[in-house]
Amino acid sequence: MFNPLKKRSNNIVEIRDFFCSDLEKITFKYPIFKGWEPIGMQNTGKSKCTIFLNNKNLKVNHIDTEFAPQIIISQIIHQKAHDQIPDYLNETNINGIHFGRTDTGYDFWLGDGVVNIELLSVIDDYGFSKEQFFKNVIETFRLK
Repeated sequence: MFNPLKKRSNNIVEIRDFFCSDLEKITFKYPIFKGWEPIGMQNTGKSKCTIFLNNKNLKVNHIDTEFAPQIIISQIIHQKAHDQIPDYLNETNINGIHFGRTDTGYDFWLGDGVVNIELLSVIDDYGFSKEQFFKNVIETFRLK
């Protein structure tokens, strides 16, 4: 999945701590890539926050997307708390959080549900590295 020997992207300008008042139970660090800087964050629903990204790198390369580039973080609570971790959450980070890949990102187990982190309209090869982004998130994701 991730190659720890792979050189860190030169396009990272900063590492930020995630904070959203609707998701105050969790925290993680995520990289900011040159040309993909956050231009705003919005609580977009109950237990859901969206970070909107600059799309300068897409415009320069004449790439149009249906939606503005964004990072979507949502918490999904299960009606009944599960004693058993879902099978697809088969990896564990350094903080003891179980996680697994989904079609659009990663899910992180909270004990009573998951936090899903996904990227929308973010394209590799234009200064953003999905691999580096999720590597940082996975390594630092934890409960507060």
